[in-house]
Amino acid sequence: MEENISLYIYDQTFKTVAVIDAYESLIWTDRYDQCGDFELTLPYMYGKEYFGDYLIKDNYCGIEYSKRKMIIERIEYENDEESAPIMIVSGRSIESLLDRRIVLTKTEFGDDETEVSVQTSIQSLLNSHIISPSNEDRKIDKFIFQASEDTAITSLNFSESYDGDDLYSIITGVVQDKKIGFKLIFNDNWEMVFSLYAGRNLTSTVIFSPYFDNLKNTNFFTSSEEYKNVMIISTGENSSVTVNERADYVPSGIERREVMIDQDELKENKETTLTNKQLQTKGRKKLKQEFKIKTGVEGEIVPNVLYEYGTDYEVGDKVQLTDIYGNTEAVYISEVVISCDESGLSIIPTFSEIEET
Repeated sequence: MEENISLYIYDQTFKTVAVIDAYESLIWTDRYDQCGDFELTLPYMYGKEYFGDYLIKDNYCGIEYSKRKMIIERIEYENDEESAPIMIVSGRSIESLLDRRIVLTKTEFGDDETEVSVQTSIQSLLNSHIISPSNEDRKIDKFIFQASEDTAITSLNFSESYDGDDLYSIITGVVQDKKIGFKLIFNDNWEMVFSLYAGRNLTSTVIFSPYFDNLKNTNFFTSSEEYKNVMIISTGENSSVTVNERADYVPSGIERREVMIDQDELKENKETTLTNKQLQTKGRKKLKQEFKIKTGVEGEIVPNVLYEYGTDYEVGDKVQLTDIYGNTEAVYISEVVISCDESGLSIIPTFSEIEET
């Protein structure tokens, strides 16, 4: 193996109890707008004898390549006739803790006419259900909200209502809609610090290209196969609302591409009825998200050539890709998969299209 990654295991008091640097494989995934996950595979007898007391549910783990930490959630043992038994340990990053709390009573932020701050609203939800809830049993100790001063965050507004939703679903829904990210990082005092953030624009300083020997197996593509620009929303028998992709343009002739959905597909959070304005807003949003012209680029980063993950770039950052044919694309990194096995270390990002919110 060219380079190995050490996996650090921490108990629930955040004490380092084991370091694992011999295994069959380790896959570690960080994500911008969702929780990450990991999977460790090692020989059963070796894992059981040396690490069985530490590879247990609810212990934490981390690697030097990432600032994120994971929670051990699943331990499996596999055995078949053709190979030696193995132990598989997996789990999600600590952002997944958010799905352990739900909004107990209907909570509204803004209305059809007024939008309110995204950051302030999420802080309010975390305060009410994790940081300082009225029921002490619902409190998660050492959980801190860190407000961002970045205008890319402070300028965002929305209107929404929640009732019975879990905090993870709420927050991932909001950040994905607004094209931002969130993270829960341990600080030096092992406090969990939650923050919203927008990836940095590094397109002029972080460039991946075969010419720099830091990018291989590139594939640029664009596809209009599933593209639609007119949505017909059925609102009842023989009644519908038409939504165009752009409010200032009505597609016609061969350029017009229609799709029909039922209004129930647009309802969220126990909504019973939708106004015409809501149908227009939600329909246009669905068109842009699910029926857009798809463009993208795929490629594998050569580890630690010019740039180091976690130091020079992070998930969420905007970077530039250039292939051997001169195709250039500004993209953002939506996830990074770090894997280590007998073939060596690999760092494979998912490059995603930069969209306007």
